[in-house]
Amino acid sequence: MKQMKFHSITKVTIATSTHCTECRTCQKGFYNLCDNLKGIGYILVGLGFLFLGIHYMKEGFDTFKDSFDLTQFAVAGYAGLFLFTGIGIAATVVMQSSHATLVLTITALAAGQITYENGLALAIGANVGTTVTAVLG
Repeated sequence: MKQMKFHSITKVTIATSTHCTECRTCQKGFYNLCDNLKGIGYILVGLGFLFLGIHYMKEGFDTFKDSFDLTQFAVAGYAGLFLFTGIGIAATVVMQSSHATLVLTITALAAGQITYENGLALAIGANVGTTVTAVLG
């Protein structure tokens, strides 16, 4: 193992037990700065923040559960499916993000604010809304 001299601006990170041996940093012996492993780390951090955001939105829905109950707007049958599909399309077109619409749908489902059938209709509407956004843009 090489001894390295550290300067005041040198990055110090934890050495990993695996490395790719393909990137420049691994070939130089700096396995802890491997670009390929950094990408995996970024993916895992992104997923962590996504689930953290869903958790906080679920808590927000739980606080409004008593004062604002979305289950009173649930519509059964085909009329409800078409209505919530239209809501999903409109929300996606306005927010320009089907991902945001789906995250809101998942948190509303987890909080018990909407029914499963209405949640599926919102998800279908979010996917159709993405297509509408692509056609408009």
